[in-house]
Amino acid sequence: RAARVAERALAGHVAAKVGTATHYHANYVHPWWAPTLNKLTQIGAHIFYRWKGVYGEPAAFRQAYSGREPLIDEARFARPRLQIVSAAEAEAALAEAAAEGETAARTVVIDGRTRVVGVASLGGRQQPTAEQIAEINQRLAAFEAPAKAPVPSPPPPGVTVMDVEEVGRPAS
Repeated sequence: RAARVAERALAGHVAAKVGTATHYHANYVHPWWAPTLNKLTQIGAHIFYRWKGVYGEPAAFRQAYSGREPLIDEARFARPRLQIVSAAEAEAALAEAAAEGETAARTVVIDGRTRVVGVASLGGRQQPTAEQIAEINQRLAAFEAPAKAPVPSPPPPGVTVMDVEEVGRPAS
């Protein structure tokens, strides 16, 4: 069901009540940005908001999903951010830079401040061993295995069984 919902959402289908929502949160938290947006509606425990003005209007939602998240140009931001790469890519970039007598990271000047961007270390993260991968896969298989539902006992004579839907939760 989640995959179908995600596919429909990425294809542009939205619920009419929250079609122009750009933000949401649960009713038990109070984010700092909530008063700065227009509240659309509340569905169950979730409160939906949209941008104020023309940015929250349907006409502002004109771009279709491209199938991937946007690429971010590291040099455009004031704070340095790590570039996520695989271990093989990081090692290749570091080896290539070392062969040329350089470093894989580069420095840029942003607003008069020198920043370091580019390939950094993986922060000491180790690659899992074959045994660890097998253990992880076994635990995942056990987690994903359908749970055996208990066999309900028949109701006592004179009791009528009725389906009950929880309040605030959609029927599935």
